[in-house]
Amino acid sequence: MSNKHRVVIIVIMSVIMLGIFLALIMPVLRQNSQIRFMIEEQKKANSSLTERINQLLGIKEKFTMLYAQYQKYSVELPSKSDIQVLTNEIYNIAQFAEVEIQSIRYNEVVLKDQEQTPAIDINIAITGEYYNLLVFTQTLESMPRTITLESTEMSLAGEGYPEMIALINGKTYYQLNP
Repeated sequence: MSNKHRVVIIVIMSVIMLGIFLALIMPVLRQNSQIRFMIEEQKKANSSLTERINQLLGIKEKFTMLYAQYQKYSVELPSKSDIQVLTNEIYNIAQFAEVEIQSIRYNEVVLKDQEQTPAIDINIAITGEYYNLLVFTQTLESMPRTITLESTEMSLAGEGYPEMIALINGKTYYQLNP
């Protein structure tokens, strides 16, 4: 075999090996480019989903704030049916202030026009020591529920000095259609 034949055989073998190499590598390269394209599409989808999630989180946060405000106003201006809750709160305040409730009366205020906020007159008679009566009054005024105290009358409750009686008149307000 001459050198010429050897060179031709080496070239043919090189071309065959190159052909086999390309035949094996090309599908892998094509598949690699398809996978890269799919990854880019997923990244775009992920970024749009991330934006949507952030948008929904912002909406959820806004809803939570509005709901908290609604709850706050519901406490300040509850529905009429919450009188039992108010009564329980007044009794809890009395227990805290160490005074004794003699009576609580509620009278609904007649609305003169639709623009008025519905109200209920509250008349409370309590007995206790002077400073305890003051604590009760101050705590009642600072309740989250809207209550306005219109008058407070205090007098001695008989012969005992520390024992006094207080008559408290006020108003609380409620929603017509909660």
